[in-house]
Amino acid sequence: MGKRLFIKLPIGLAILIMLITAIGNTILLTSTMYVDDDGYCNGNVPCFKKIQWAINNASDGNIIIVYNGTYKENVVIDKEITLKSASTPVIDGNQAGPCITINGDNITIDGFELLNCTYGIYANPSGVDNVTIKNNRIHDIVNTTGYDGVGILFWTNIDGVDFDDIKILNNTIYNNGRQGIFLGSMASSPGISDGNIISGNAIYNNGNDPSPIDQYGIQLSYADYNTIINNDIYGHDDWYFACGIYLMASYNNTILYNNIHNNLYGIAQWAWNRTSIGGNTINYNNFYNNTAWGVRNFDATIVNATSNWWGNLTGPYHPTLNPDGQGDDVSDNVLFAPWLDAPYPGGQLYTDVFIDENGNGVWDAGEPAFNSIQDAINNSAPYSTIKINPGLYSSIVINKPLRIVGDPSIDANGGIGIWVKASDVLIENMIVFNGSKGVYVYNNTTTLQNVTIRNCTAKQNDIGIFLNVTKYSKLVNNNITLNNLTGLYLLGSAYNDIINNSISYNNRDRVSEAGIRLQNSNNNTFSGNQVFNNSKYGVWLNHSNFNEFIGNDIVYNCGEEIGVYLLNSNSNSFISNNVSRNTGIGIYIYDSDYNRFVKNNINENGVDGISLGYFANNNVITGNDINSNGRYGIHLFKSNDTTIMDNTIINNVHGIYNYRSSYNTIERNLIEDNNIFDTGIHIDSGSNNEIHYNCLINNEPQAYDDGANNNWDRNYWNPPPSADYTILGSAGSRDNDPLQSCPFFPSKVPAVSIQGFFALAGLIALVAMLMLRRR
Repeated sequence: MGKRLFIKLPIGLAILIMLITAIGNTILLTSTMYVDDDGYCNGNVPCFKKIQWAINNASDGNIIIVYNGTYKENVVIDKEITLKSASTPVIDGNQAGPCITINGDNITIDGFELLNCTYGIYANPSGVDNVTIKNNRIHDIVNTTGYDGVGILFWTNIDGVDFDDIKILNNTIYNNGRQGIFLGSMASSPGISDGNIISGNAIYNNGNDPSPIDQYGIQLSYADYNTIINNDIYGHDDWYFACGIYLMASYNNTILYNNIHNNLYGIAQWAWNRTSIGGNTINYNNFYNNTAWGVRNFDATIVNATSNWWGNLTGPYHPTLNPDGQGDDVSDNVLFAPWLDAPYPGGQLYTDVFIDENGNGVWDAGEPAFNSIQDAINNSAPYSTIKINPGLYSSIVINKPLRIVGDPSIDANGGIGIWVKASDVLIENMIVFNGSKGVYVYNNTTTLQNVTIRNCTAKQNDIGIFLNVTKYSKLVNNNITLNNLTGLYLLGSAYNDIINNSISYNNRDRVSEAGIRLQNSNNNTFSGNQVFNNSKYGVWLNHSNFNEFIGNDIVYNCGEEIGVYLLNSNSNSFISNNVSRNTGIGIYIYDSDYNRFVKNNINENGVDGISLGYFANNNVITGNDINSNGRYGIHLFKSNDTTIMDNTIINNVHGIYNYRSSYNTIERNLIEDNNIFDTGIHIDSGSNNEIHYNCLINNEPQAYDDGANNNWDRNYWNPPPSADYTILGSAGSRDNDPLQSCPFFPSKVPAVSIQGFFALAGLIALVAMLMLRRR
């Protein structure tokens, strides 16, 4: 019995040794297998010299570990195995086919360098699922036929076939002849690949064939609900449609946390021949230095590309939605606001336009953000506050009650920059330029009310700000400048307050327009405005009544024209304004009645201080300083029943010149030093004028009258107009009761003559002598 046992034992050992050392097509039962091209396998068994031999002998669930070496093979995996490197083995496909072909599901390829193949990893077009490709270097895959050269290819042209649950993780994929990764279908009735993840890869410089084609880092085709995350994708920029990521007929994919840079297109979305596409979300990626587009959407469906960094704090460039964005370009139908103000991670969300729901002036998570001001307006509830950060925007229409505040610049592009069509609107801190109308307040079906325009700049438009049939509104602290025609235009508008605005350098085309123009506009108030250097008129009222101008500076308005021009306008009041140094007439009143000019400074105008022409009747000019004007201080031309009272009229060429004007009252004025060429008061053919209690001092001559029935009594003359106070001129008028002092201007004491001086000295001497006698 023992002998038989001794004989059997060596036979058993021999059989065991044969099993352990089997190679080739021998069937093995172990779960882990090894490959080493020198046959050593670090002492592990079973050990194969070729990867394919190990696969051929493997079973589902086996792990094959491959040691260092260069394996000139075209490996085919048709079992559910894990092919894993022990260090960094190389598979050189020798351009004879794919380095690795996948012909089954549930396969993992981990840690290889693949090169010199027609495809790096090629999946069976009949479809495979649940494949993991990770930690590989796949490069220099050659395009031998013009249709291969892809780093990782999951492609089919078979109807209904797809690829699901594919994981491509932490690979380096570069310098391949065509795509870095292709996943999906090109069939006429394609299946949809979903549930796939492409994460942590470096994908660059693919599509480097000498005749580039399909130069994409990643291409999805008919692939939905996939995730592309944490990849670095760059260097695809040498073909007319080169893309970092190309979403072809693919939607509802999530693209997160990638660096996508130095491509021609960062991401392109195109429906191809698919009728329904949309729902891709592209968030928290860093886009920069993509030369054509950061994101290019060829479809009408909006792609969500918010919360990305676009290479600049100002966000992506879009010609109308964000024209001052200095980051990568985005196309239409790309939602890009809010964006990150610095690269991810670290960048905070920033948006140009948002609905400021809590009113704190900064964007907070959850507040609706928009690519454009108009989008925000269209999507806001009435009486919302829309906040706009600095940037260049396109024209807007406000058609509901809103507060729109911020620091934008709006390029009207030849049209209307801001068109307000609703009442109860606030516009604040905006710059609007390059329009036919900068800001236009008008609705053709109703009178607008309670519109406030504050701290805005309207420049380089035809009309800066235009209120058309608008009531009870306010313009405060605006800068209205360099507009071609009119700075501020009110048409058919009433009860508006225009306060502390700067209105300058308008009417650059030098036609009959103005810094401020009122047409058929009544009961408006203008106070504290600076109206200067406008080329035609500073202020022009045409058929406009009951308006008040209080405390405005209307100066340096140039050309040959007028500071303030009233045409067929009645019952307006000008109080405490400075109307000075205008090149033409300071104030011109034409065929306008019952206007009041009170306590204004009207000085140093090139022609007249105030001119009343052609039946400007029943006007009041009182308490004004009218000094140093180039022709007349006050000029009446066929204007009657005017009251000129309590004014200082000094150092003009003529003080008051009355031409064919009657029934005017000229009282209590100081008329002094108007002696360059003509008189203090000159009446030319006027009649029935009352001239009383005026102080006429050092005018040369003091007065002239060739009218009729003018009453000159009780004026103070220094010197008298003649020895008997007869006025020069053909009328023969005389002051029958001249004043001996200037009662209404007490600083103007009478001048003492030589005779008076000696008489006064004698009187003083006589008083002195009497006092001495009493002693």
